[in-house]
Amino acid sequence: MKIKYPVGTRFTPRGGKKPRPEETVEDILRTYNAKDELVKFRYVCSHEFCGQRVRSEYPQTSLDLSNLLIVGVDALEGETA
Repeated sequence: MKIKYPVGTRFTPRGGKKPRPEETVEDILRTYNAKDELVKFRYVCSHEFCGQRVRSEYPQTSLDLSNLLIVGVDALEGETA
C-alpha cells in the first residue's frame, strides 16, 4: 500500500444534493498488524462550519473519486490553523 495524497491536499468530496465544503487533509492514520506491515490507512480531513473546525476520516477511495483542488504540502503555505 502506498499513500497517494500528502498532508495539505485540498479536495471537494462527492455526494449529496447540496454542494459540499472544501476539505483539507490534516493527518494520515496508519494501522499495522503484528508483523509490522501496513494494513490500512485513513485520511483525517477538516473543513469549517459556523466558525468551528469539523474533522472527519476518509478512505483513499473517497479522495480518488473527489474533485482534487490542490495536491501537496505547498497547499498550506501562508495559512494559519
